[in-house]
Amino acid sequence: MTVRIMIGQTIPRHKIIDDIETLREQNQPLHEQNHYSFHGLIGHSPQMQKLFALLEKVIPTEGRVLLEGESGTGKELVARIIHYNGPRQGKPFLAIDCGALPANLLESELFGYRKGAFTGAQRDKKGLFEAVNGGDLFLDEIVSMPLELQSKFLRVIETGEIRPLGATQVKQVDVRIIAAASSNLRTEVQAGRFRQDLFFRLNVVNLKLPSLRECQSDIAILADHFLQKAAGKYGKKISGFKPEAMIYLETYPWPGNVRELENVIEYMVILAEPQLEWITAELLPVELRPQVTPVGALTNTPAATLKSPAAEIKTAQEVQEKMMLLEALAKHDWNQLATAKALGLPESTMRYKMLKHGIKKP
Repeated sequence: MTVRIMIGQTIPRHKIIDDIETLREQNQPLHEQNHYSFHGLIGHSPQMQKLFALLEKVIPTEGRVLLEGESGTGKELVARIIHYNGPRQGKPFLAIDCGALPANLLESELFGYRKGAFTGAQRDKKGLFEAVNGGDLFLDEIVSMPLELQSKFLRVIETGEIRPLGATQVKQVDVRIIAAASSNLRTEVQAGRFRQDLFFRLNVVNLKLPSLRECQSDIAILADHFLQKAAGKYGKKISGFKPEAMIYLETYPWPGNVRELENVIEYMVILAEPQLEWITAELLPVELRPQVTPVGALTNTPAATLKSPAAEIKTAQEVQEKMMLLEALAKHDWNQLATAKALGLPESTMRYKMLKHGIKKP
């Protein structure tokens, strides 16, 4: 905002205060994005802040890293952050999904082969270990690596030597391994599906990526981030979400985690009319909106799956209260004192209810 002041002009004090508040509000989203982001990761929940703190310690080192977390939590993104901000950033980074290839193809991809090593090997081919020499190799779903290949992979970690298929001599490589698994590797070791010695070699630094269900307070800022990204991509001017739409987003369990959330937001932006300013609940996919069950149908539902009428009423009341608070706050530009007065509440009660429902200024 540009302010022009004429010589001799007297500016009222209230006007100066208003201008300062305007500037603060304009810069708030940028400040929050910087405060809640870490090299592309976004989150202000305690779980994400803990992850950011660990990454700050890990990134400057060359220790092997094991990333554990559900599918869609951003394991490859974290691997890229570690590489492109660490001591090997000027060297290659390659990624491979161990579960996407059969055992024989995975071995040839990792170690390479010589011409004539097997039927169809018409020329020499470098493996990923050789191609990424000096850099970082990201192995996603390492739990899918067959046991017979795990022993050969372990030797590479221990000696830094590889032998391409069909070759008689070994080659020296310097590769840092960043591995990832969507299941608990300790459980896989106990079940005999993963070598214990390989687990210990990989598990130098263990980073657990939280699910979106564990970081519910991050859903709003993530949704807004993905909304602005998708709106820019499709040339639409959408300001944000209606309160009821955000409530549905925050209460959905997100089995696909951040990846699923991003896809849902893009879906809604695609369906939104060109002139639409706010995303409404009607644009949400059907699975995100709880279905109202007819009263007569309850007789065929197992008793264990039913909520008591009191519990149903309490849930509905909480949702209604949260929607009312969100609408009132938005109407009064998130001024808590003005909103409390409009609702006939003490300001302390207003703050308590915001805390109770996890409401934070966007």
